[in-house]
Amino acid sequence: MLKQLINHTSKHVARIPGKEYGHLLTFMPKPLFGDNASRMHVHQPLLEER
Repeated sequence: MLKQLINHTSKHVARIPGKEYGHLLTFMPKPLFGDNASRMHVHQPLLEER
């Protein structure tokens, strides 16, 4: 139960900054049905390099 609480709290805390900037943070395991691979991920930089 403690592990579930930590997982829920971590996701909630991670969503707060996104909501402030008008973004939606989701934790989808696989967006496509039928693909059994775990390679569906996106790299999004948090800092903009100039």
